[in-house]
Amino acid sequence: MQKSCEVHSERQADWRCEKCKQCFCQSCIDEAADVFDPIATRCPSCRGRCHRTSDSNSEPVAAQHRVHVPAIVEGGASLHLAEQTHADLKDKSWLDILKGSFAYPVRNDNWWALVVAVAFFILADWLLSFAPLLGLFFTVFFAGYFCSYWISIVLHTMNGDMDLPLWPDFNEDGIMGPLFRFVVPTLFAIGPSIIASFWFRAPVVGTFLLYGGLVILPMMLLSAIVLNNTLAANPLVAIPAALNVPGPYLSVVGMFVLCSILLQISIWIGSNTGFLGGVLIRYANLYLSVLAMHVLGLFYFRYSNEIGWFPDKD
Repeated sequence: MQKSCEVHSERQADWRCEKCKQCFCQSCIDEAADVFDPIATRCPSCRGRCHRTSDSNSEPVAAQHRVHVPAIVEGGASLHLAEQTHADLKDKSWLDILKGSFAYPVRNDNWWALVVAVAFFILADWLLSFAPLLGLFFTVFFAGYFCSYWISIVLHTMNGDMDLPLWPDFNEDGIMGPLFRFVVPTLFAIGPSIIASFWFRAPVVGTFLLYGGLVILPMMLLSAIVLNNTLAANPLVAIPAALNVPGPYLSVVGMFVLCSILLQISIWIGSNTGFLGGVLIRYANLYLSVLAMHVLGLFYFRYSNEIGWFPDKD
């Protein structure tokens, strides 16, 4: 005998919670989707895992995310492909995942998106030269918008989506919200060093704090994005999370250092080659920043349980 949904009595129950034993329809399961594990099916009542009932005839429908990220899968066939990608990444070693990350910014002809972004920044530079106030406005606008895009990259990646997301829509955070997600962690990282060096005149301590802050900066960026709270980007949140997975986290720091070195090389090459050199520098900057955000998302995707911000309830 087919059971009815606990919430919608007129609908067939397609899912049954293994924890509280209640049954729900597909719509209830979609609404209860966990943004940090969109493939999992969560109970709307107790957040336990749900399994399909034996008499269910409906096709799986992808859960909608509860953040400003489009659903990464739609329909039964696409859901199967997403589950396969999810499983493949979980089976790979962390080193193999990192090796494959370098192709991410240009995968599936996505290089053109970076070209468009370069054009926007060249326009901002031109405006800064001829109309400083207007140029400054556009520079802040573009910076905030691309911060929003970088956040979208992290969120998509940590949900198992290995393709570049579409350009984000404007949301209630506007431009300044995403910008602060990056500015505040940076201030937390370098602020103690500046205070120690210039206020207390202790340059040795300041240098130590600077390197320590830069090491923990990637985790502070990740905490601000994942926890959706700018104030979460502080050492009290980031350091314990990093200590839970020290080896993999240091490899993320290493990737950030590598990106910085490659950017400096591109600046050295492009600084004396005129307009084309400027284009090279901006393209390298965008490519490496996209790569760094992708690595952050991969890190959370691979080690979310160990990081401990949203432990598995099961």
